[in-house]
Amino acid sequence: MRKNLWLLVMEDADGGVVVQAFESDPAESFENLTGVPGDKPSRATLVQFDFEGRQVQAMSKDLPVDREKPKDRPDGWRLGEGPVYFDKEGCNGEAKA
Repeated sequence: MRKNLWLLVMEDADGGVVVQAFESDPAESFENLTGVPGDKPSRATLVQFDFEGRQVQAMSKDLPVDREKPKDRPDGWRLGEGPVYFDKEGCNGEAKA
């Protein structure tokens, strides 16, 4: 029998629930889970069952995670160069470095 078991519970804004079971620790993947800014709000909950220590631990996060404030986001990305910001005053659509 397993020493540990992890469950990932995903809840969406419409009330749908999806449950996934993992036999190895998905904590790193859970930390990187951010969603997409245009997605509907949802919640991710990771539950760890430690059968040897007889403990249950849970962590939860609301998605999508907004890592940047909208005003700080780049206007686009240029492949091989990185973020692109447009001159907001002129609004001529030319990128500035």
